[in-house]
Amino acid sequence: MRSRHLIPVIVTLALAAGAAGQQPAFGVASVRRNVDGANSSFSPRANGQLIATNVPLRTLILRAYGLHDSQLIDAPEWTAVERFDVDARAEPAPPVRTR
Repeated sequence: MRSRHLIPVIVTLALAAGAAGQQPAFGVASVRRNVDGANSSFSPRANGQLIATNVPLRTLILRAYGLHDSQLIDAPEWTAVERFDVDARAEPAPPVRTR
């Protein structure tokens, strides 16, 4: 299945959507193909967490790179059809040392 090989790409893109311009780093991420057809939602949170439910890969790519739909050219049709659930949590910042 082609989507199995895209899981690392999806996680990276999803994290980049919440932290554009920064190197994505995460402590834990879960990416699953959505087959239940629930409502879609995309929710980056201030604490470095991203929750996306029933979101097409195309949407994750557009959000990660800040693109308009017309700017993503020649993507395979399945990227707009296959949907994923993503729960990604940024790696906690190291503690600040004080003297």
